[in-house]
Amino acid sequence: MTGWISTKRAMQILGVGSTTIKRWADAGTLASHRTVGGHRRFRVDDVNRLLQQQPATVKNTMIDQWVELLTEEPDVMRIRSEIRQLHDRLGDWYRTADFLERVMRGIWGRSSEDDESGSWRLIATGRLGFVLSAISRSIAVEPAEPLGLVASFDERHLSHSLLLIQLCARSDGIELLRADAMTPVKELISRIQSRNQRLLVLCGADQCTDDDLLVRVYREISAACREKDVELVIGFGDFSPDIGGYGHRCHSFEDLKFILTKLRPVLEAAPETRN
Repeated sequence: MTGWISTKRAMQILGVGSTTIKRWADAGTLASHRTVGGHRRFRVDDVNRLLQQQPATVKNTMIDQWVELLTEEPDVMRIRSEIRQLHDRLGDWYRTADFLERVMRGIWGRSSEDDESGSWRLIATGRLGFVLSAISRSIAVEPAEPLGLVASFDERHLSHSLLLIQLCARSDGIELLRADAMTPVKELISRIQSRNQRLLVLCGADQCTDDDLLVRVYREISAACREKDVELVIGFGDFSPDIGGYGHRCHSFEDLKFILTKLRPVLEAAPETRN
């Protein structure tokens, strides 16, 4: 990305209109210079800095624009390009994942009088899933042997959170196999007990609101992980009960980054040296 960008690009990054950009430039809130032709140009660093400083209302506008992109844009290559640019602005895949998670919450939280079945939500999820899978496959991981699993509480469809978790882990050189959203708990426990897994990331998706179910699943899986000395990370979505006991609680992808960094020596150690 070049050092200077146009007003239109600054508007896209900040999620505001031309009037707001002009007001910020005139007030000195966002530094600019004019070309020979009289057009404003802004430094990328200044725009990104302002993005981090603006109140939630501005960021909510950005989320609304992304909701519109995923629900109305059929060109997945454009979506992929926008996600790549978002990653470049935010600096890593964990921050990007936190933002996209908020976007997906916005999509699933919207109501539609014209489409009672909510199929447009599934279309948006499918588009994002296709793009995230493609980006994840483009990241080389060495060694390629999977170190663990990522699974979801959500039994209705493949959670976008699983794809975001897998992408973030791959960006840090950690390969995780993705369990299907319909994988029964018994099968997950069987995988933990029969394979050389070192990590399980268990995601509580937004669409699963049965706290009793979540606690029961957690207890069964955490017992298996504890027995086999498998690191357990649990969280995301709206998982609210106090799980206690075994495992690492994770509220965001920034949390996941911290946890994976802390666990890396354990995950990469030879089996006989791990405790």
